Amino acid sequence: MQQSTNYQSNNQQETFNNNLPGPGHPAYMPSQNSHASHGTNIQAQSNRSRNDKAPSRNDNSNNKQNRAVVKADFTVIRKILDECKGDFENIVTSNGLQIKFFEEAIYAQQLIEANYNNTRDKSYSLASASPDSIRNALILVANSGLTLNPQLKLAYLVPRWNSKAGVLECHLEPSYKGLRRIGIDSGAIDSVTAELVYDTDDFEWADKFTKPIHRFDPFKSARGNLRGGYCLARRTDGSFICSPVTLEMLTKVQGLSKGGIWGVWFEQMALKTIIRQGFKDWPIGGANPQMVARAEALQSYINYNDKHSAEIQHDTSDSNNELTY
Repeated sequence: MQQSTNYQSNNQQETFNNNLPGPGHPAYMPSQNSHASHGTNIQAQSNRSRNDKAPSRNDNSNNKQNRAVVKADFTVIRKILDECKGDFENIVTSNGLQIKFFEEAIYAQQLIEANYNNTRDKSYSLASASPDSIRNALILVANSGLTLNPQLKLAYLVPRWNSKAGVLECHLEPSYKGLRRIGIDSGAIDSVTAELVYDTDDFEWADKFTKPIHRFDPFKSARGNLRGGYCLARRTDGSFICSPVTLEMLTKVQGLSKGGIWGVWFEQMALKTIIRQGFKDWPIGGANPQMVARAEALQSYINYNDKHSAEIQHDTSDSNNELTY
């Protein structure tokens, strides 16, 4: 499964723009041209209380009793998306990006509608997310440079329950391909892969900077009980960053997911989780400070989401396609 890639960014002049609206947003990056009312900086977010726990399935069930199910009005949702047009286009223009607002707004509405139509529990669909979170998610598309184009599969919109605020939110969710692109464009890595480790595998761990010895038969369906997994990223100088992910961590993430997607696509969801955990460990650096800032902000955004909210994944999710190589 290990791979290398020749992908190179065509957008070396992109920046992670400072215009992300919304107070308290973890991907906000202050600048001389930004106003204090637009948000707080990343360091302030990292200092917030870590006692906020993402809800369990039972928590979601209890909260649902207090949530009225309202039929989605997609005309209103389109208006919410259109409110982002000015900020979105300012970001794109100032950074010379190729993504277009009208295309991303259409992709966003299609994702929200599809999620609503395919979700049994409408109160936890994207259509029920707070308007501010929908706007922020679309603005983050421009800031991150990760299009919602379903053909490229770089990023998606997902519902997440914010336990501290007690509200359902819409969040941008980078896919495996999206995280790889950010890592490569920033100069942190030049390739990445994820592997699961089972009882019958010949596995020998050294340290986080050494490629582990891992021998197994990829055509053997029964490899024993799962032990965990690891994300192996190769840096541009040929060295490695290896991030182990325990079975306990995978089980915890699975337990926080609402819906049966893990039961249907367990291996794919586990590999997605491993890549996401590995991304947090990549030492961001490179010759382009704008790309470095963009990658570091996305790391902070993912870290904040993982600590303060739980992703709600439904049975009809297309998450198995996110790890397509």
